[in-house]
Amino acid sequence: MKSAAAGAGILLVLSGVLVASAEPLHDWLERRSIPYSDTPIYRAGTYESAARGYGGEVTVAMEFSEYGIESVSASGPDETPEIGGAALPVLQQQIRRQQTCYVEGVSGATATGDAVRAAAADCILMAADGENALAQQIKEEREAASGDSLPTIEELLLRVPDGFYTYLQEEGDENGYHDYVELTVKDHRLTSLVWDAVNVETQAGKRELSENGQYVMREDGPLWAEQADALAGYTLEHQSAEGLLNADGYATDAVASVSIYAGGYLNAVKECLLRAVSSGG
Repeated sequence: MKSAAAGAGILLVLSGVLVASAEPLHDWLERRSIPYSDTPIYRAGTYESAARGYGGEVTVAMEFSEYGIESVSASGPDETPEIGGAALPVLQQQIRRQQTCYVEGVSGATATGDAVRAAAADCILMAADGENALAQQIKEEREAASGDSLPTIEELLLRVPDGFYTYLQEEGDENGYHDYVELTVKDHRLTSLVWDAVNVETQAGKRELSENGQYVMREDGPLWAEQADALAGYTLEHQSAEGLLNADGYATDAVASVSIYAGGYLNAVKECLLRAVSSGG
């Protein structure tokens, strides 16, 4: 009789937990394992931000209580469905469970993961009550990153010996494409410049694929190769990338026909010139 009574007591306690929690048991148990703060660190509310992913804008909405991140929702309608799109629910779950924007992400979905982390960091900064440790870390890392940006093309050209140079990005994007540039420098000026994005496994480049009709951006728009040439043409004409791209890595009205993400282009050109400087030609 005693064990039966004890069993009934346990059932009553569990029932009380279920009633008190007002949520499914598996959700309640998951919440118990989340590292919430012991003291208020956020302004309760829902905050939203967006950042550029692989295909377009990725939006993150985060709900905060005073003690932690309560929910995360990430959407990216222009991300590759089976790669970036599939990574979004994993990333939002990682952020909620770990209570941080510094999550591991999903292999192969680098650009999407970077966008989600950047937007989540924005939300955390908006919700942060004063200077909590996570917000302070985000601020410090952003300040450090802003000081570590590559030199301008103009600055690099002053130091590059005459010659022909190439550069292939070490890490590809989520579809396996690596930015590739080849350029010629004469008398500290760019005299030729070509950009491509190459799949190192198939040896196929977006330039050739677009010209053959195998890589189509928009049926009524310019080819990828034509857009790449427009970016290179601007750089050759001005011997600079000043005014070429906006803060999100997309072309400004200076090259109005270009809609592809071009941040990789500019980084590849600078990395190529930087390596030319380091090698001494």
